Amino acid sequence: WSSDVCSSDLSDVHSKAKIKLYPNPVADVLFIDGAGFDTNYTIHNLLGNKIMAGVGGAVDVNSLSEGMYLLKCKIGNRMLNYSFIKK
Repeated sequence: WSSDVCSSDLSDVHSKAKIKLYPNPVADVLFIDGAGFDTNYTIHNLLGNKIMAGVGGAVDVNSLSEGMYLLKCKIGNRMLNYSFIKK
């Protein structure tokens, strides 16, 4: 994985999007700060399989096993990718 593709620090690649994931690592609810209530997201495992999808700025990740995941957000016409760790 390249840090410029999957980053939860937005100052580097996605500075215009102003998105931040927290807490990371996460135990129960992952917040997508800067995303609106109508933000579409998908969560994928490291094999690229879609695990879940939804809309909004808070993601309930209780059902996920421990490990690293990719969160893809659609903001306007842009698809942004971030990584996070479920603990």
